[in-house]
Amino acid sequence: MRISIPVKRRWLVIPFLLCWLSLWTYGGLETGSKLAKHFDLFDFVWMGMWLIGEFWAIAWCLRMLAGRDEVAVSGDTLTIRKQIFGIGLTKIYSITEACDLRFQPEMSAARRHRDSRIAFDYGAKTITFGDAIDEAEATQLIKLIKARSRFPERPSLEGSGIKFWQSD
Repeated sequence: MRISIPVKRRWLVIPFLLCWLSLWTYGGLETGSKLAKHFDLFDFVWMGMWLIGEFWAIAWCLRMLAGRDEVAVSGDTLTIRKQIFGIGLTKIYSITEACDLRFQPEMSAARRHRDSRIAFDYGAKTITFGDAIDEAEATQLIKLIKARSRFPERPSLEGSGIKFWQSD
C-alpha cells in the first residue's frame, strides 16, 4: 500500500517568502562582492549564515509548492519519503518496533506554532509525517494503515516496574 500526502500550500506565506528571499539574495550577493575585494572575518561568517538561510528558505518554499510525503506499508515495514519534485530522503521503520499511530492536532503557544500531523512512537523518538493534514483525512489514513498492517497500540506500562504517584 502506498499513500501520497501533498504538503499544504500556504498562499499568503509563499509571496512573502519569495520577497524575503529576493532581498536576502541581493544582500548576500552584495556582501559576497565586497568580500571578494577585501577579506573581513565578520563578512565571511555572515556569508556562511547567509548560505544556510538561503538554502533553508529555498527548500521551504519548494516544499510548500511541490512537496509531498510518500508513505508505504509493506509487510512489517513502514517507509516514509519526504520529497520535493521526486527528490528526497527515505526512511524505513520496522512496524514491530513502532507504536501508537495517532493524529497530533495543530498547536500554538506564544510565538511557537506546530502544524497538525500524523505521528507514531519509534523507540524514544516521535516520527511524524503529513504536516498540516486535516483531522478527518488523518483519521482515515490511520485506519487504513492499521487495517493493512499490524501496527501496535501504545504499550502498557503494567508490569514494567514503572510506578506512578499522585500528589495530593
